[in-house]
Amino acid sequence: MPANTPNRGYPYPLPADPVNIPGDLQSLAEDIDDDITANLAPATTVPRAMGIMRSSGSQTIQPNIETSLAFQIQLKDTDNMVNTVQSPTALMINTAGFYMFHVLITAPVTNWTNLVLRMRLNSTTEVFVTDQEFQSGAQSRFEYTATWMHPMLAGQTMNVTLQHNGVGPVWVLNRELAGMRMAS
Repeated sequence: MPANTPNRGYPYPLPADPVNIPGDLQSLAEDIDDDITANLAPATTVPRAMGIMRSSGSQTIQPNIETSLAFQIQLKDTDNMVNTVQSPTALMINTAGFYMFHVLITAPVTNWTNLVLRMRLNSTTEVFVTDQEFQSGAQSRFEYTATWMHPMLAGQTMNVTLQHNGVGPVWVLNRELAGMRMAS
């Protein structure tokens, strides 16, 4: 009687089992093939929990104040993650798993020198931070992107904050926040 591996359930013969090398190899190969087809298929062919929200209107970020980015347009939502009316600053996770998040912002360069982008779990816990230094007049506008992965539980949220240390406000133009479940 063959046994199975504890993690993936692949079959293997026990020492007392009759020798059947071709049959055992075929059984193992078929189980691996089924496992890959079911669990490791490309993201484009497997339905995934996904939410993408965007905004093309300007949002003002005052100096030295961490501000949540707001979004007004739902681009994609396969798991009720996006609610731009009741929660315009966060993606709501409804299916637990390991998620990839991506943010994109566009803003004109003004007289500020340092921009800090933070990803916050449940609007409080910092799970990702990046900062960039810019010189005034270096270019007319810039695009800033960040991608990170984080384990999420159902009911948790992910939002993006921005802060700068310049004199006067920064106007964030186009912005987008996306989250996609990559694994359970």
